[in-house]
Amino acid sequence: MRIVFNRSFTSEHQLQFLVDFGQWLGDGQAPNKALSGMELMAKERKAQIEIKIIAKLKNALAEGKPIAFGMRQDFDKELQLVVDVGQQAGCLSALIASYQSFQQQRRELLKRCVQGLVYPCSLLIAALVAVAFIGAIIIPRFSDIDDDIALPIASELLNTSGVLVFQLGPIILFSISLLIIFLGVVITRWQGSQRRHFENLAVFSVFRAYNAIYLLQGLSLLLASNLSVEQALRIFETNSSLYLKKHIQTMRQRLSRGETQLHKVFATGLLTPVALYRFQLGEAVQQSKGRLFAELAERMTTDTERLIVSRQKALVYCSFLSAIALIVLIIVGLGQLFAHLAAQWA
Repeated sequence: MRIVFNRSFTSEHQLQFLVDFGQWLGDGQAPNKALSGMELMAKERKAQIEIKIIAKLKNALAEGKPIAFGMRQDFDKELQLVVDVGQQAGCLSALIASYQSFQQQRRELLKRCVQGLVYPCSLLIAALVAVAFIGAIIIPRFSDIDDDIALPIASELLNTSGVLVFQLGPIILFSISLLIIFLGVVITRWQGSQRRHFENLAVFSVFRAYNAIYLLQGLSLLLASNLSVEQALRIFETNSSLYLKKHIQTMRQRLSRGETQLHKVFATGLLTPVALYRFQLGEAVQQSKGRLFAELAERMTTDTERLIVSRQKALVYCSFLSAIALIVLIIVGLGQLFAHLAAQWA
């Protein structure tokens, strides 16, 4: 876990800092000169956090240590790894640019996961709140005014539904919160042999795809820096979650046993059969490994977006239909109640 002393220096700020650094390097500047230029700009903007961080990086270089050494307290481990490998391979500027592109793809994928559900879920929640308020609070007031009022069928149903939502709502919200926490723990930590039976479920499949894309993109960067597949996997193993680490360990074991066909090395259950088939085709035409991993990541991103859209449709339809049904119940229930009161008081 990263220890952050500058809480305002977020992951987004960290990446933008490195992108700016990469641009200075891309202009042919040495790392120390690039940092000096960035320091002047930071002083003009009075960006005290950046000034302090640049001082740490310059001190690391002055002591003959890699830039990543000066990043330990302020940057994510993943970014430290990118800078460390890029500096050793002499392609730091290009590596930062590639990392930024891949990071944007992953963020867009996560954004797609929730974006399509925000409006229908918000509409459903608003409809439930309206049913609870009208059914459990408003309608009983009419009964308090006149005890002889017999509620029409739709009004009675609205009243019953409102009371149920009002009483069970907190319990349901608490249960959903516990379920989300439970799924978060299970998805990231469960390593049992029975997990493969759940990998095709929506949440599990998206999590698996995201990790596969993360691994493929990272490997493409490391392989482009002239590291071997085994070296790249070893670096990833020390900086990965328990879930991903388990797959990487299996991959490394197969490499150590002399397996040379990468589509067999990576057949651990992390990649889909379609991805493995594409892997095999790429090997057959002797495509460079760095490019092969990058193209596989791009295609898996597209496939995952389609998967998310298909899974979202069912949830969207259910949310819209449920919200519409609740709205109709409110309209009909109140309409019947007012009509009944008008007839009774006439």
